[in-house]
Amino acid sequence: MIDLLRDKTHPITARPRGPLSALRSEAIRPGMLPILVAVLALVSTGRANGQITVSSLLKNEMPDTSADKFPEVARAIERFNDRDSEGAVRLLQEAKKKNPELPPAEMLLAQMWIMENQSRQAQNALEDCTKNNPNDPEAYLVMGDLAFADRRITEAELLFEKAEQLAAGFKENAIRANDFRGRSEAGLAAVAESREQWDTAKKYIENWLKIVEPSDKPPGAGAEPNTRAANAHDRLGRVIFHADPDPTKHQGAADAYKHFQQAVAADSNSIQPDIALAQLYEDADMHVMAKKSIALAVAHPPDDPKAKLATLLAAARWALETGLADDAFNYAKRAYDLDPKSKRALEAKSVMGVAARMKGDTATAERTFEELVTASPGSFLASNQLAQVLAEQKSDPEKQRRALKIASDNEAAAGADHGALRDPARLVESAATLGWVLLMMDRTSEADRMFKAITKAGVASPDVLYFRGRLYQEQGNKKEAISSFTAALASNHKLFVHRDDAQKWLAKLK
Repeated sequence: MIDLLRDKTHPITARPRGPLSALRSEAIRPGMLPILVAVLALVSTGRANGQITVSSLLKNEMPDTSADKFPEVARAIERFNDRDSEGAVRLLQEAKKKNPELPPAEMLLAQMWIMENQSRQAQNALEDCTKNNPNDPEAYLVMGDLAFADRRITEAELLFEKAEQLAAGFKENAIRANDFRGRSEAGLAAVAESREQWDTAKKYIENWLKIVEPSDKPPGAGAEPNTRAANAHDRLGRVIFHADPDPTKHQGAADAYKHFQQAVAADSNSIQPDIALAQLYEDADMHVMAKKSIALAVAHPPDDPKAKLATLLAAARWALETGLADDAFNYAKRAYDLDPKSKRALEAKSVMGVAARMKGDTATAERTFEELVTASPGSFLASNQLAQVLAEQKSDPEKQRRALKIASDNEAAAGADHGALRDPARLVESAATLGWVLLMMDRTSEADRMFKAITKAGVASPDVLYFRGRLYQEQGNKKEAISSFTAALASNHKLFVHRDDAQKWLAKLK
């Protein structure tokens, strides 16, 4: 429902450049595999001012990525931008002949298609890469990431195993070879994690750490950030926690905490240890322990302003998802006050607005989302929430009319034909908000038509289920109203703005 509130964690195969590798570590926690996001949502990685560059294709693989050093690559990008992919491949093949350490031409073409969000063409280029470059592991790694994201776990395992085999004998480029070995171990660890095979996952991640964290260069003050090592320590901490069979998880938590500390030492942008541990406790239904970890995190935040902001926002999101609206608002307000002009200030404002709604503070919610819409006119989150807040003020017809205009515009925009970029979740959310606005305006028959269409679309968020329950209640359909409220409260979605209202209505109807 609220993409802006989602935390940005670490990739499965720890490859900062590769868009297809940017799967989230939290996506493979137990019970969360069904909500893996499509990898191609991250296709903008590697773009520079909206354009593909030589550096975006080759960084982390070559010490010098200037266009002057690789003129054929620069010209290939020009051909690609002119939609001459065959000409681009010929130039990339020429570049490969001159510089054998470069990735295969087909791999670079696949990366360009990925950056253009053209998944079918990217897949074709990857297949060509495996055919024409059978000893290069990279295409197998990228396809493994794709398969994992699509929950084709066994296929992903086979692809990662193939990449691991090839990486052992790969000698064209030492940087690429080291990268491939680490990504293979990380991918196989992800497969084991998804199956809750914690000991196996631990073995693979420890192998991964040996590759990405040389023993002669341990993390320390003043050292260059080592994102790969930070990712590995973060993942290892999570695996160790889950592997602890003791229901109290005391030893597992203590050992995990050490790795979270090492993740921060390797890269200060990593999730703070108390926040990481709180996430694990919450996933294990150990809410009291999670709350204690969150309290420690906000009581002793990092000195670095950026890390402090991230810590407070993570705490605010946790509080929001666990129904602690007052805490969520306060943590988000502290985050906002740190730097009101930053981009993340908008995220903090979003949390504040949703928390205000959950508290029943309509005036603060309305003011907050008005400010967000002004600051970020294209924000679906802000305008969608504002429409709901305005519609719920039934004593003010003018606000309801404005809500109808906002909701109608959002629904029309979400339903526009954007091809592969269409967002089904936004389609459902925008249509549900329009239905909710109509219901609040006592236009029940029109609202009914909207929710019938939404029902056919499939899975909905708990708030959408609540809206539908309210419609049934207005229609006097007690049985279906109870069913909708019950489903909303049982939903796996953590964020539920109308949770208290759903509980009250369910109690009243029963």
